Amino acid sequence: MGDIQVNALLALYRPRFEGSLDALAFGLDASLNTGDVETGTGFGQYIVAPYLAASFYPADEIMMTPIIKQFVSLDKDNQGNKRNDLSLRVNTTLTIDQVWVTLVPELLIDIEGDRENLWALRSSLGFMFNPQMGVSGDFVSQLAGEKRFNYLGQLSFRYLLP
Repeated sequence: MGDIQVNALLALYRPRFEGSLDALAFGLDASLNTGDVETGTGFGQYIVAPYLAASFYPADEIMMTPIIKQFVSLDKDNQGNKRNDLSLRVNTTLTIDQVWVTLVPELLIDIEGDRENLWALRSSLGFMFNPQMGVSGDFVSQLAGEKRFNYLGQLSFRYLLP
């Protein structure tokens, strides 16, 4: 089993009239240290990550979401590293019926300046069983910069509160 993640998202602003901007939101992700760094199922530490996001719909089935996210470790991993990264990314999601595919180029900037910046590509394939419940497979590939993990894949179960 990998790290258990808990997510919360609050829409701060929704336009009164339809347009390309759908919402501005504040979110918080928490990663519980239940996975393993060596097998690629976790980060090896407790992490909180507040973020700001805006969602746009350039087409009916396509959503683009620029996200600014701050990852902060609450403890150290097995090698004594703490995470203090700023993530800049743009999620691009194609949804057809209950299936979605997401590609996310990401730049991770080490705020402490101890490590080289990391360029990564996140990908996700998911299926919603109903409007509240779904499952996805997610994978993070490191493209350039200092290697921070062997690989990171996860199977996610999602339940959206009504």
